[in-house]
Amino acid sequence: MTPRVLMLISNFYPVLAGAEQQALNLSQMLVSKGIPVSVLTRSIKSEKSFEQIKGVSVYRKIHVLDKGKWFGISYILTSFYFLFRMRHTYNIIHCHIADGLGYIAALLIKFFFNKKVIVKIALSGPTSDFKRLKKSWINRICLKLLHKVDKIITICEWSKKEAVAEGFSESKIAFIPNGVNTDHFIPSSVLDCSSNKITYLGRLKHQKGIDTLLRAFSILVAKKPELQLEITGEGPEKTNLLKMSEDLKIADKVIFHGNNTDPYAFLLSSGIFVLPSRCEGLPNVLLEAMSCGLPVIASNVGGNLDLIQPGINGILFEEGNHEQLSLAIETIRDDKQLKEKLGENARQTVVEGYSMDLITSEYITLYKELLRKV
Repeated sequence: MTPRVLMLISNFYPVLAGAEQQALNLSQMLVSKGIPVSVLTRSIKSEKSFEQIKGVSVYRKIHVLDKGKWFGISYILTSFYFLFRMRHTYNIIHCHIADGLGYIAALLIKFFFNKKVIVKIALSGPTSDFKRLKKSWINRICLKLLHKVDKIITICEWSKKEAVAEGFSESKIAFIPNGVNTDHFIPSSVLDCSSNKITYLGRLKHQKGIDTLLRAFSILVAKKPELQLEITGEGPEKTNLLKMSEDLKIADKVIFHGNNTDPYAFLLSSGIFVLPSRCEGLPNVLLEAMSCGLPVIASNVGGNLDLIQPGINGILFEEGNHEQLSLAIETIRDDKQLKEKLGENARQTVVEGYSMDLITSEYITLYKELLRKV
């Protein structure tokens, strides 16, 4: 039986945060391999209720009332109505992000119409999907219902351990990491290993630990005034981070670019890429930086631990330890041979284990396995 997949996700293109980017890339790759894919997501006033994006049918049909409990009720009801009406067009519902409400509607469809349901666990650590599902009694009921899906997808070993701790059996868990388009994010002759730029790309929020990076940079730039820190992204912490750079007297050495529509070009201008997050799943941007052959430094949380072998394809530092981060940047900056080795091995790691083509094949195998059990 050919898999016909309906992706269910709260936000989708043109919103392109981590989960949304993964959903878009996976959907397009599945279509290129002959797997029909449609996407159900929330409505956006400025966007069409239906459109085709490179062969992917996108339905913005989830309508919500932003009024307390009515948000969740309207979300589940409109999701269920669409899934019921379109039930003949798919045989697998692939839900992204477990703390969303979509899989509740998907489970109703599974019960009545024997559709297969999988749910991806997007975040691990202090803000994991599991922890979010324990915030209220309603959420805890949702967590119990999560055990009724056919498979949960964990994207890193940390997340898998959390799933086991929550009582999910090994047979219920499928380990499939995030992927990256290694044909797009490629090393280039434009990449300047002697670049004085240290870069961060991502949302500006507390979870991302950019304050740790600013403190580390303030130590480093006092010894190496030629260095420059470039931060690309927007988010609720931007005002605080701007003030912090002024308080640390490094404002003239730190550039906040705002949103960036071409992450590839930004990464290629980098000398060292840093991801100082307090918690992570398996971050897209780290995969992209490594795929570009950049030397990378990341905090020792979540999927970063899966990706990076310290001293081989990158450097890990203790989350929140700005002195250790500063030393790591200095170590790479002062050793050109190490810098080149880390970049080359980073590229090899991603090509061999995290290419979107490989990850898509793993999902197709999973889909077919589930359908054989119908």
